[in-house]
Amino acid sequence: MNKTLKKQFTRKIYLHKKFDSFDYHHAIDAYLTTIVGNYLYQVYPKLRPYFVYGQFKKFNQEKNIDILKRLKNFNFLRQLIFNTDDNIYISGTKEIVFNKKDIIHKLETAYGYKYMNISRECYQETSSLFNQTLYAHNSSVKNSLIPKKKGLPTEIYGGYSGNKDSFFVLVKIVKKRTNLYRIVGIPTRELAKLNSSNNYNQALNKIVESKLCLKETESFKILIKRLLYGTLIVDNGQKFRIGSFKEKHNVQQLVLQLKSMKYIKFYIDGGQNYFTDVERKKLEKQDRDKCLLYVFDDIMNVVNKRFTLFDMSKYEKDGDSLREKFNCLDFNDKVSILSDLLKAFHANSDRTSITKLKITNLGRHQAGKNGITLTTNAQIIYQSPTGLFERRIKIKDL
Repeated sequence: MNKTLKKQFTRKIYLHKKFDSFDYHHAIDAYLTTIVGNYLYQVYPKLRPYFVYGQFKKFNQEKNIDILKRLKNFNFLRQLIFNTDDNIYISGTKEIVFNKKDIIHKLETAYGYKYMNISRECYQETSSLFNQTLYAHNSSVKNSLIPKKKGLPTEIYGGYSGNKDSFFVLVKIVKKRTNLYRIVGIPTRELAKLNSSNNYNQALNKIVESKLCLKETESFKILIKRLLYGTLIVDNGQKFRIGSFKEKHNVQQLVLQLKSMKYIKFYIDGGQNYFTDVERKKLEKQDRDKCLLYVFDDIMNVVNKRFTLFDMSKYEKDGDSLREKFNCLDFNDKVSILSDLLKAFHANSDRTSITKLKITNLGRHQAGKNGITLTTNAQIIYQSPTGLFERRIKIKDL
């Protein structure tokens, strides 16, 4: 399918894609390909050898040069884009096969879906043992350094500042009055020793015990022996993926209104050439600051309703709302802030700081130095590569 045909269609109905905001554009592209492909197949039955794989007609470059030129310059989407009649006919006949309004309505409905099946790769880390920076023995992080080699104490030789985990385990910590369910990382540097051990479970327990630092009255039990990076978890309304033993990655997709996406395309992405002359003149006449404020309101509305990992109210403690602060800024600052917000709210590990709004590390969700703690209502979700099938394990059933 020629991407030029899809681009013509999306420009006509102003279906704007923003790769920084959400990942559903892959599904929308597939849907567009299906719509345009089905249109070509049904409207031009005599030209199917020109479109259908395996039925390609072989043209003689000398004898059929005029036919080839006409085909290359012919607008196959003429009925779908330029005709005022909503009915779409088989070429050369009066037989109706599609309705233009129906096609556009279905596409806009799909574009507005808040959820589509998406699955991400879950993986185990096997390469990096530590963060690569070496610190001196008298550095500010001297109390948490890891020796460079065996027999080289950090008090003299310094060391690495951070440990890299290979995978994680879910541990139940039994206390006097309550139980805790915590995710614990298994260091990559322990992987070889663990895999070569005669008693895997015993070696794993020993590693976990060294990381928990329990009191004498406390005990623990490993409930799940292997959780990978990217494992999907739902707990008390929060849906996230494991980024580290103490970091949650957002999985909610930022689906905005078509009007907001149009403003983003025009004012933030600089896509003025994407629009027709008529649409461009309409946008140029609008108050651009009001347009950006509309986008900001749309983003905040979606985040406050559906992004349970984000608590934006904590950035309004000084009395002024984020909206008021944003509205007082100049145009270029607003453009920069909206770009940062789109990146921070993307369903990945990206984070950013916005000094104009006094926001730091937006997009980062750390659960404290002890790691991610789950409730008994939490569910571990294992997905198939297609996302069509999944298996849920409830912690309370373990």
